[in-house]
Amino acid sequence: MFTLNNDAALVKGAAAELTRLAHEAAADVGMIQPTLLFKSRPHHVNTKGIALTRLGWGVDRGFGTLFDASEGPREIFCASAGAALYRRSMLDQVALVSGVFDRTFFMYFEDTDLGWLESHPL
Repeated sequence: MFTLNNDAALVKGAAAELTRLAHEAAADVGMIQPTLLFKSRPHHVNTKGIALTRLGWGVDRGFGTLFDASEGPREIFCASAGAALYRRSMLDQVALVSGVFDRTFFMYFEDTDLGWLESHPL
């Protein structure tokens, strides 16, 4: 499953690159995401995935920093649903009766919640 916010756009070749990375990833990799940049500040990072604070809150990795194209893939706690590719087998393991994302999270933190489920399945 691929998620993409309605205000986001992929650069040419991004979907093919995500698919290639997914095929090369170990079987226990449940999600992959590209770096998301701000449209109004295209050299600044919106998110490079979700990281956790000491209190367990999800925060956007790299928020507001300058984009570095030389930085390669990194392990993250979970992907930001703003643009993410999810492995079907992982989703099947953690899906709720209501679907993949907990509907009580209207707009934010549904992706962090999914990350917690993926790392600590029910």
